[in-house]
Amino acid sequence: MADIGAQTPFFYIFRERELVYDLFEAATGMRMMHNYFRIGGVAADLPYGWIDKCLDFCDYFLTGIVEYQKLITRYVHNDVMLAFGTPEKQILIEPIFAQWIQSAHGKTSYGFDVLLSSTNGPAFNAGRSIWLPGWLNAVNENSNSLFLTIGPGDFLVHHAIALGLHTTTLILVKGALDARGSKLMPDKKDFGYSFPCDGPGRGGTCDISAWDAFYLAVFSTT
Repeated sequence: MADIGAQTPFFYIFRERELVYDLFEAATGMRMMHNYFRIGGVAADLPYGWIDKCLDFCDYFLTGIVEYQKLITRYVHNDVMLAFGTPEKQILIEPIFAQWIQSAHGKTSYGFDVLLSSTNGPAFNAGRSIWLPGWLNAVNENSNSLFLTIGPGDFLVHHAIALGLHTTTLILVKGALDARGSKLMPDKKDFGYSFPCDGPGRGGTCDISAWDAFYLAVFSTT
C-alpha cells in the first residue's frame, strides 16, 4: 500500500489506540471484542474511576491533535517542493502505481480488459450503437485529461477528514463528561438537555443544545 501512498495511520496512533482499548477493557472486561450489553444486565454502568480516566485521555489527546495535524500538513511541503522543481525533497513516497490503478478502475466490471477494451464485450457493443462515439478511446487512453494527476497526498486526504471527525467527537465526549454532575431532564433529550444553574448570581435553568460543546470549543477558555 505504501507504493500508492496509502500508508496506514496506525503506526502514528498506536499509543492512543492502546489507551482507548484500556477504556474498553475497564468498562466491558474485553480489550478488542468488547460487548457491553449482556443478558441480565451489568454490575454497574461504568466502573469506579472510569470517567476520570476518560477525561484524562481527552486532555492527553488534545495535545496529540496538534502533532497529527502537523503530520498531515506536511503534504503542503510536498506541493511546494514540486512547484519549485525539487520533487526529490518531498517527504512522502510518490504513489508509483496510483495513476495506473485509477485509469484501470472499473474496466473489468464493464467487460473491459485491464488496459485495453475487449472487442466482444457488452460495453464495447453498447458503445458502438448507444453511447457517444469515441468514448471507448477516451477511457482507454492513459495520457488524456480524463484522469486527474495524482499527487503524493491524494490517497491520504481522508486522514485529514478523519482527524476533523475525531476532534469533533473528542470535544463532544469531553463536554458530556464535564456535565455528568447535572440532573438531566428527559423531555429535553431529543433536542439537548437542561440542568440547574447554581453559579454565583445565576440561578435558574440552563438549556444546552447538542452542539454547544462543539461551539464552546472554538474559544481558548470556557
